[in-house]
Amino acid sequence: MISEKFLLIILFVFQIVFLIFCLFLIIFLIMLIFYLRKTGVPFVKSEKNILEKIKKLDVLKDGMVVADLGSGDGSFLYFLAKDYPHIQFVGYEINPILYRFSKIFQQLPNLKFYRQDFFKIDLSQFDCLYLFLYPSILEKILPKIQKEAKKNCYIITNSFNFEKLEPVKKIISSRPLSSVYIYQL
Repeated sequence: MISEKFLLIILFVFQIVFLIFCLFLIIFLIMLIFYLRKTGVPFVKSEKNILEKIKKLDVLKDGMVVADLGSGDGSFLYFLAKDYPHIQFVGYEINPILYRFSKIFQQLPNLKFYRQDFFKIDLSQFDCLYLFLYPSILEKILPKIQKEAKKNCYIITNSFNFEKLEPVKKIISSRPLSSVYIYQL
């Protein structure tokens, strides 16, 4: 038979664990709201079907350096890096929680993550840029891309397209957050 003292200890431990979990959840939500307000972009994972569409469009080639501007939790780049071991993938994320989470995926030699504002990085080192950003942010970063990116650099956008550029390839989907647009400078 379980003693009353033992049950009280178990209940106390459970309450402590629950309080820690709630505190973590509150901090996580506050951070997400803060960075949503700061960046104007919430965290939304790229759909897995986007990976297949990018493969189908046959843009990624051995030796390329690909950047994900606003890499979130890093899982999207991780799956690309697994499938393309001869391509370097670099993710930039400003949210410290998502950046820390993405470090879990930094176990592949061709994958790195940085906690940095992508408006402050030099884009000339990349052969391809992946962007899953709101249209307003796409339009805001377009002049930087046009000024700094390499000639013939590919730009892959998820779900939203540039108003002022014509894609060279695209796969339009009726499913939300599932279209892919590819541009080349």
